[in-house]
Amino acid sequence: MATELKVRASKNEVVRLEAVLEEENCLESALAEKQTLKAKLDEGAESNKDEIEDLKTWLAKADMARMKQCKYFDRELANAKALAEHREEKVRKQKLHRVQQEQEVTADTKSLGVQSTDKAAETTKKTIKHWLAEDSYKDVSECMTQ
Repeated sequence: MATELKVRASKNEVVRLEAVLEEENCLESALAEKQTLKAKLDEGAESNKDEIEDLKTWLAKADMARMKQCKYFDRELANAKALAEHREEKVRKQKLHRVQQEQEVTADTKSLGVQSTDKAAETTKKTIKHWLAEDSYKDVSECMTQ
């Protein structure tokens, strides 16, 4: 019976040791899986870091291109404004010159007398009659705008 107790104790000890061994194997496989997943995570994080760096670089380049375009458009706008101001000044000078010429013509006409203004009015009437004679101008207001 003592041997039987020893055998039973040995069997219980074997079962207990097998359970401990199985638990240890599970822990080792879990540790290996954890290390594998950590390696994959590190690898993925590294590729994400590379992608983030690439995106930062792309963003910086896009920002620089945008700033370059802004400067270009600012220059173009300044040139357009300067050109518009120049043209306005030119038109203003032309109008002023025209007004001065008209004043000179009016002054010359007054010095010549009323007869020349009557001739100008008569010439204008002839021109209007000539335009009215053409089929393309039926309305006097249309004639005046032409």
